[in-house]
Amino acid sequence: MRTAVTLALLGLALGACAEAEPVAAETGPADAALAVDAQIIDARVAVDATLLAEFGAPCTQGSDCRSGHCIDTAEYGMICSQPCGTCPVAFECRAVANAGADRLFLCLPDTPELCEPCEADRDCDDPEDLCLDFGRNKYCGEDCSEDGVCPPGYECADIERDGAPVGRQCVPADGMSCGTCVDADGDGHGDGPDCVDFDCDDGDATVYRGAPEICDGKDNDCNARADDQPGDAPDLQCGGLGVCAGVALACVEGAWGCPWPATHEPDAELTCDGLDNDCDGASDEGLRGTLAHCGGCNQACDPPHAQGLCEADRCVVGPCAAGFVDVDGRPDNGCEYACVPEDPPSESCDGQDDDCDGRVDEGFDLASDPEHCGRCGTFCGRPNATWLCVQGACVFEGCQLGFHELDGDVETGCEYACRPDGNETCDGADDDCDGRVDEGTLNRCGACGPEPAEVCDGLDNDCDGATDEGTLNACGQCGAAPAAACDGRDTDC
Repeated sequence: MRTAVTLALLGLALGACAEAEPVAAETGPADAALAVDAQIIDARVAVDATLLAEFGAPCTQGSDCRSGHCIDTAEYGMICSQPCGTCPVAFECRAVANAGADRLFLCLPDTPELCEPCEADRDCDDPEDLCLDFGRNKYCGEDCSEDGVCPPGYECADIERDGAPVGRQCVPADGMSCGTCVDADGDGHGDGPDCVDFDCDDGDATVYRGAPEICDGKDNDCNARADDQPGDAPDLQCGGLGVCAGVALACVEGAWGCPWPATHEPDAELTCDGLDNDCDGASDEGLRGTLAHCGGCNQACDPPHAQGLCEADRCVVGPCAAGFVDVDGRPDNGCEYACVPEDPPSESCDGQDDDCDGRVDEGFDLASDPEHCGRCGTFCGRPNATWLCVQGACVFEGCQLGFHELDGDVETGCEYACRPDGNETCDGADDDCDGRVDEGTLNRCGACGPEPAEVCDGLDNDCDGATDEGTLNACGQCGAAPAAACDGRDTDC
């Protein structure tokens, strides 16, 4: 039912309220506008500003009021209120929340029956109004099933009892509560004597003192420890083989799960470490025997200058890079030998490994080969001579047939064409290899054959030391003697 309030009664109430000692209450920002219920007066009453200089005076913001609290009412509009002490008639002490979510206990217009204490539905104003639980006490709601309209500060909510809907009632909106319990999250716990108990987070209905602890990363039971002994563990099995052995279900970072070790790899083995990381009973499968793990974990098969091959978990040297060959067959140094073989591969005696087999000048006997005596290219041969290579040194064996070593220097070979066992003949050659030519075979003139016949020419033609002997005429001249003439002389000698 509705109660009529006269202006005079309001004036008396204001006077009484001004003398009341306020109780402890939280205060919010000075300009916070509070939505409050206003179904308290049958007729609108004009408020005299001179009578309501403090409490009840018109205002637009908290700074207009001595108390710092300006509230919005349905009957009076914006008027000044005050913290609870002894509230005037037609006003009651109510817990509210301002825009900053701070809790306040202010004198608000009294709303008949709505939010009045009750024991049963019959204690409330109308048969449709229900006696509802708010915190540790019960208060009347107001039926709103027909139009869903509620006074300011209230909302029309669906009500259930024993899990069944029983209608819709006006109940305090978020941040407000019947009685003196501010319970923003509606879990019955909050701030005020009408609350069931303390709420350390009034924005979360799962958090209050005594709440069951669940695994959600929150301190549900307000004991300053989050997720301590949560009781909502799912039916989830951990443990298993390999690194999974011994792992138990746990609440970790607000969620139930299996706290696998850092070495756990659920889908497949990714790390070669000798462990069964994917918990399938086998270790390092798919990893051992690869080029990255050949012969053991993290033993890479990557020989230098070559393609590595992992065969039977053993690293072997594959094809060599161009310009390199594998001589020693060791996989650790790969194709270690920088060499380009001849095509086709063949070895020459030149101080190099021509066939790239790691050996230099193999197949050549430098100790006995006259063409490579002592080293490649050292030739023991000399002209017309015979030489041997003995223990890497050239040794002169003699001249070839028809030649003779004359100058005493074997390095020049057998430079003298002759036969030591020959007979000297007059032929312009040293037939007996004594260094002389035609010795013992020349005539008196030093030439081969008989001496020339002497002729009358003024020369010693037969080299006998006489000139023209046996060739002069009676007159001692060459040619025939002159004929005798009758001239008194011996003309024909």
